[in-house]
Amino acid sequence: MKRFSGVLRFLLFLSIGVGLFWLAFRNLNLSKMVEQFKSAHYIYIFIALAVGLISHLLRALRWNLLIKPLGFKVPARNSFIAVLIGYMVNFAIPRMGEVSRCVILNRTEKIPLNKLIGTVFIERIFDTICLLLIIIITFIAEYQRLKDLIYNYIYTPFLTHSAGIDIKLIIIIGLIIIAMIIAAILIIRFIRHKSANSKFMGKIHSLLTGFYAGIKTIKTMDRKWEFILYSILIWTGYWMMTYIVFFSFDLTSGLGPLAGLAVLAIGSLGIVFPSPGGIGSFHFAAILALSFYKPAGVSEIDWKNTSGLYAIVNHESQMFFLIAAGAIAYMFFVINQRKHHYKDVSLFKPDLDEEIDKNISAT
Repeated sequence: MKRFSGVLRFLLFLSIGVGLFWLAFRNLNLSKMVEQFKSAHYIYIFIALAVGLISHLLRALRWNLLIKPLGFKVPARNSFIAVLIGYMVNFAIPRMGEVSRCVILNRTEKIPLNKLIGTVFIERIFDTICLLLIIIITFIAEYQRLKDLIYNYIYTPFLTHSAGIDIKLIIIIGLIIIAMIIAAILIIRFIRHKSANSKFMGKIHSLLTGFYAGIKTIKTMDRKWEFILYSILIWTGYWMMTYIVFFSFDLTSGLGPLAGLAVLAIGSLGIVFPSPGGIGSFHFAAILALSFYKPAGVSEIDWKNTSGLYAIVNHESQMFFLIAAGAIAYMFFVINQRKHHYKDVSLFKPDLDEEIDKNISAT
């Protein structure tokens, strides 16, 4: 039943992504886009892919900083392999890549899975903060260009929906949130009390304990400034990837770094949308961002064609590259497992029960 619901969820988000893709490209001239692609400067696409690969390596090194306080020293190669496999899986099943890369390190390094998921949770929180900062910086720096986007998609809908909000409703929502927090605290205390007498409750308690231990690594981490530096370099790499692809086409080659930052900020919102690999949602967002940077003297339709081509080249080059890199990484993972006589090379069936039982035995 869970697998069936997962398939339905995947098909739902895929259909939404396909719908957004159709909306973005329905009025574009595909034949002219093909002509532009034939005359593109491909070297910049390969440079952008190389920058992206370095950013993914930095992500693996940053992850190792969170894992080290757990008492494990992971080779950079293994964490890099796990990160690449995670990206590959994300193109098939949205958000499953985060779990799969934890499974990979669980298989190779025998690190408890729940603790690894806790470290990834911290990563996601920090990346969300970075993305929010980028969005804020972009809208401040490019306010004159993007003010229509703010007015039409943020300011006006907020006024429309907030006009009829009752103060009683706000109080009720606040009370519900407080009640949920109190209930969560009581449930955790109940689980702790029952875990000594119940194997099932013990597993739940150990799972939560391990997850919390993973989260705590942000406090116990020795090199916090190195973690911040890696984060800055990772997102700078993403920015450069976005900007460098501009030089592949004559019409976008004159755009500046701030245009790249705007495409990164708005395009990332498309990636966050849970369509598989950002298909459709990224294209829609990137074309929307570029619509504010049409050069003088360029017709609307020519600019839309170029924006659509840019979105396709940027997204699809990364997609095929990461799928290929992930497949190669998975091959190395399988070879390594067989070399050490481990038969289990699955990604989607982590031995949670076994890992949790080990934690219970240890405590």
